[in-house]
Amino acid sequence: MDPFDSGIPRPELHIERDGAAGGVTRLAVAGEVDMTTGEQFERTLIGTLDEPGVTRLLLDMAPLRFIDSNGVAVLVKARRTADEHGIAFGLVNARGVVRSVLEMLGVYEMLAAERGR
Repeated sequence: MDPFDSGIPRPELHIERDGAAGGVTRLAVAGEVDMTTGEQFERTLIGTLDEPGVTRLLLDMAPLRFIDSNGVAVLVKARRTADEHGIAFGLVNARGVVRSVLEMLGVYEMLAAERGR
């Protein structure tokens, strides 16, 4: 028996990629982004932005149930990286608690707006 196992299920994060037609990549983000899944989230977003040929990254947040400040920090970093690479970046379908957190922290408009190049 694991002494560190509290019996509480660990948060899960699933990111599904929907092609890269015409340089547009769409990632559907499902589950939860918090301190336990933030590193995976960051690796995926920054890795996608570093790929050749990506001109636009859309994050579909509809399946996401929860995001904490760690996840929001990753989104802000990804937005800055996209800007540095000249890549349009935007969130779509942010709802419920996810949208509330983004609005409360004052970053929703910056992240949802796609600034094309």
